[in-house]
Amino acid sequence: MAFVIGTNAKDSASTNVCCIFPPQALDGEVIEAKKVFFEQGSKEDAEPVKFYKNGSKCSDVGCSRTIIPDPPCTGPLVEPLKRVLVCTKNRSVYINNILFAVQGDVTKGLSTDRPIPGPFKYPTIHIANGG
Repeated sequence: MAFVIGTNAKDSASTNVCCIFPPQALDGEVIEAKKVFFEQGSKEDAEPVKFYKNGSKCSDVGCSRTIIPDPPCTGPLVEPLKRVLVCTKNRSVYINNILFAVQGDVTKGLSTDRPIPGPFKYPTIHIANGG
């Protein structure tokens, strides 16, 4: 079973011909499910599940260090990396008709997959169980 990606998750570092792009928090659009709850201890402590949806735009990642100093890289190769969250693992489980990101999904920047090593959340989820 794959865990839901937490709202404080970071992806992994990546490179292109010129730059190293460090791991960074996703900082994408967070969805809160009103009738889906995460229980940690007692039912009174249950909180609505918050998740990232497939296709969420994440914050851009700046070039932390250039790889090839001579000749210096310029232009698009050193511009901030634009990232989008892509559900490569979860293909069939939805919350409120929204495909959500789980452990094993990635962010994509240009043609590079940036795995998300965590942190993950929600080992136990209750869906409008009426209790």
